[in-house]
Order: sequence, then structure tokens, then C-alpha cells
Amino acid sequence: MLADTKAAIRKLLYQHYVFAECIIEDVEWKNQGATVDVLLNYIWSDTDGWGFDQKSYVKEGLIRANLEQEIIKTIRFHLVQELHVQNWLPSDLEPLESLGWGFSEVSDIRLQEDNLFLSKYRNLPRKYHHITFMWEGDRRIDVVFAAMEVLDGHE
Repeated sequence: MLADTKAAIRKLLYQHYVFAECIIEDVEWKNQGATVDVLLNYIWSDTDGWGFDQKSYVKEGLIRANLEQEIIKTIRFHLVQELHVQNWLPSDLEPLESLGWGFSEVSDIRLQEDNLFLSKYRNLPRKYHHITFMWEGDRRIDVVFAAMEVLDGHE
């Protein structure tokens, strides 16, 4: 499903438990940079969730039993205007091999309300959106895009 409205984007994120606790495996440029894929190792079970967290407005789900098997879901962003990565690596990081898988564990993906990122695109004929991938600490990825979709696997 191609989501290009705030309601459709929120629904897509909700259906995937806002990708909380999933691991970012890769970020890929496609179509001369107009499309960006974020590949995540998806931890949630395909069965329906069992509740709703009233505090965070996120559907609560069941973690799948086979976590040792990598299951990739791709978030594909179309007509990407901006992509910002704020990595904030620890100052005492040495050697690089000391980074564990948890370093790329997403804590939350949020659809941001209209803000400075979107101000320069307000007068364009197409509506743009801003999503933030949040990690522990100050690590984040910001994407400004026109539409997004979630794909099973990696194309």
C-alpha cells in the first residue's frame, strides 16, 4: 500500500508496531536518489497484536519466536527531498567491531507534524511528510518524502 497522506502513513506505521525494537540493517539509494529504502530486521509476529498501549497510541504486538532468523521489511520512501543522519557515535568507540546489533535497534519511528523540515515544501503542488527514526540517545534519521510503502523482503 502506497501511503501519501498523514492518516495512511500513521496507519502503516501502526500496522507494523512503529517498527519499535527492529534493527536497521541497511539504507539504500535508488532511482538517482529520489527513492530511499530502509531495510529492517523485523521482530514482530505476523499474528495480530494483543492490545493497545494507551500512553503511546501504539498497537502492542507479539515478538516472533524465531528471532535468530532474519526477516527483512523494507520501508521505501518515494520522492525524497531530504535525508539526514545524526549518528552520534560514542567517543570511546574502539574497535569498530565492538558495536553490537543493539546499536541499530530502532526505539521509535514518528511522523512529525509540520515543522522546519517541511516549511520550504509548503507551496509545492505535492504534499510532503517528515518521518524520524529514533534510536537510543541522540541518534536519528530524518526523511522528508512524498509517499512511503512497506515491502516484505528486499528488492
